[in-house]
Formats: sequence, structure tokens, C-alpha cells
Amino acid sequence: MSVKESRSTKAKINSTVVLAAILASVVIIIVVINVWPESKDVDSYVDVADMPVDMPTHNFIDKRYELVLLIFRLSEPDHHVFTPLMTDFHRNLDETFSEFTDHPAVTFARQINSRWNAPFDFAVHIHWNGYKFALIDDTRWLVNVDFSAWRHINPAREFLELLNDFYIDTNFGEFYQANMDLFMSHSANFIRDVYLNFNAEWFRQFGLNPDNLRIAISPSKYGAGFAAWFENDNLYEKVVYAALSAGINHILYSSHMVVVHEFAHAIANPIADRWFSQDLQFWTWARASAATSPVSSYQRSQQKAQEYVTRALTILYFLDNTNRNLQTMFTQERRQGFYHIAEVFDMLMRYLGRYEMVQGD
Repeated sequence: MSVKESRSTKAKINSTVVLAAILASVVIIIVVINVWPESKDVDSYVDVADMPVDMPTHNFIDKRYELVLLIFRLSEPDHHVFTPLMTDFHRNLDETFSEFTDHPAVTFARQINSRWNAPFDFAVHIHWNGYKFALIDDTRWLVNVDFSAWRHINPAREFLELLNDFYIDTNFGEFYQANMDLFMSHSANFIRDVYLNFNAEWFRQFGLNPDNLRIAISPSKYGAGFAAWFENDNLYEKVVYAALSAGINHILYSSHMVVVHEFAHAIANPIADRWFSQDLQFWTWARASAATSPVSSYQRSQQKAQEYVTRALTILYFLDNTNRNLQTMFTQERRQGFYHIAEVFDMLMRYLGRYEMVQGD
């Protein structure tokens, strides 16, 4: 081998060694990146500057509910929940649909027992099937004998047909779409002021699936919140709805409380029903409170029992998730006629195994 060939061979060997070293270094770096624990600071850090200025928002104004509420609004002009006259939107409703006060759907709504929750119960049990509204398969909640305004499925089916006629005759779909900017504004305010503070995951410990919790805010209604759900033997598969009033300025605590309270009903009602039938002391508290209640909507003893446990569970949510004071919340509930709320709260804490939360009276 000549000296020239020897030098060439050595150069090739050196190049091979350098290339191998580089490849080995790359492999080591890749391995380190994949096995080295990530920084918790990096995990939790979000650069606000990187977030889009106009973030998309969810529309919380349920078209079904607004449609049914409108029919009830026209059917009972003096009803303080269905027919408030507080905003330009309410005046727009009255001016746009005043000629339909004698529509068959409105006449039908006038003839039934229009409990406050009747429109919401009906609305969540219908869906758009592509060309009209139809009842969902499971209507057990809708025709609940104790608290439903519908009582039986036949009146619900009859009203559904009239509702579909009303939807077409009034061009309600166009009205709803024309007000989308307002609805999105309400929704954005609700998300900012209430929804971002709501801990849906808290309900998982009691068997509810946070992904099955639905919220409807309404610019049409006023006052009371409502709960409804699709009956299901498997609590985790139960779809639960909460309805509350929409507003330009949401009061954070009260709106937050309404959302929690309505979802809590799905957990608390079965507990309350069982205690009401089996526990004499609880039965006595519910009966006595219902008889002397300053709130007329809770004069039925069993409904008062359900409210007691629901309010106790709502108090627990705010203890777990906020700095609300327990005794202050007890005082607020007593002013609403729930005089034994501290005792019921103790019962619930013992039932849940939360002995550390028991505060006595």
C-alpha cells in the first residue's frame, strides 16, 4: 500500500468515526428528551399572549326552550316568570309575536297546569329530527305524576304537534337566528362571570358524569332556576339539565349557586325521597317547614324534603370550592324557610361519610 493510499484510508476511517460520534450524540439527546421528567412549571404555564383575541364561545341559549317559553309567555301575560318586561329583548318578543296570542299552541298552553317548570321539562324532551321537533324516546321525567304539569304522554304529544305548527307559522327559526349576536353576548358574559368558576368535576364523586351536565340560560325568563334530567338506572349515564335566567351582568355567587343547586337535585332528590319515607325526624322537619314556609313554591312536604337535601349538598359544594362561610349559608337558608338546614346538613355529611364537615347547629 502506498503512502498516499494509507493517508486516504486513515481519512476515511476518521470521517467514519466522527460521523458515528455525531449519530451517537443525536441518539443520546433524543433519549434524554424522551425520558427526562418534564418541568411542572412548563406543564402548567400558558402564555396568554399566545391565546387568540376572539376566542370562540358556546351558545347557551337553547332554541327549544326559547320556543316553548314564548308560547307560555303568550298564554299567560301576567305570569312573573314567563312574561317579565325588563329588557329590549322582552319588548321585541311582544312586538314580534303579539298577533299569535290565539294560536292553537298558545290556547293549549293556557289550558294546562302551567307550573313554572313546565316549559323547561318539555323543551329538554324534544329534539330537531331534520324537519320538525319530535319527542325523545325516554319521557319518564316529563310525565312524572308528582311534579309534572304534563301528567300523561298524550297531552305532550298533542302540544308537540301544535308547537311544530307554531314554529312554522311564526317563523321562529328566523327570529332566533336574527338574535344570535345577543345570544352569543349573553353566553360570553355567562362563561366569563359564572361558567369558568363552576367545578363540574366535583359532581363526579357522587356518580354524575361532568360531560352529561347541560346548562341553558334564557333571556326570556325571569327568576327561578329549574332542573330536569333523562331518567336512567345508571347515574353516570344520566343527562342532567340546569336552567337559569340570562343577563348582561351576572351576579357571580347567585348564578353560580343556581347552576350547582339544579345539578345537585339529580343526586339529592333520591336521597331525600328515601329519608322522607323512612326517617321520622326528617319527615317531621320537612312537614313543619313546608307548613310555615315563606316561599309559596315549596309548600308540598316531599318537595320541601328534596329542597332540603339539595340545599345541603349545594352548601357542601361551596365549602369545598370557595371560601363561603358555613354559618352564613345556614342563615340564608333559614330566611328562606329551611329552618332545620343545619340538622339536614349534618345528616347528609354523616350519610356521605364526611364527618369532618359536621358542624352541629
